[in-house]
Amino acid sequence: MTRAGRRKNAEEIGRSGGLSYRWYSYDVWGNKKDGYDVNNVFRTNDVVFIPNEVSSDADMTKYLKKQGFFKKEVKNKFVEYSGDEHVIYVEYKGKPEGELRVE
Repeated sequence: MTRAGRRKNAEEIGRSGGLSYRWYSYDVWGNKKDGYDVNNVFRTNDVVFIPNEVSSDADMTKYLKKQGFFKKEVKNKFVEYSGDEHVIYVEYKGKPEGELRVE
């Protein structure tokens, strides 16, 4: 698919009630005691459409589990989301894991 094709697809998805996000994985240094630092960010091939109906953190975790981004064992109370509608940062048990960026 061409770059213009991807852009058109993202625009169409946005009009249909949600946005398409790409997963960026983190290389993280550190530990729980001393804290964590993101050493590098890697663009992956994983893309997910998140509908507007997914509005709470609990809904987001449940939805991402269904899409295969999280293992079934992941509990919502350990996942934190921040950012805005263009970038969603994901932490698990205080450790930065990655981010979802609008495509």
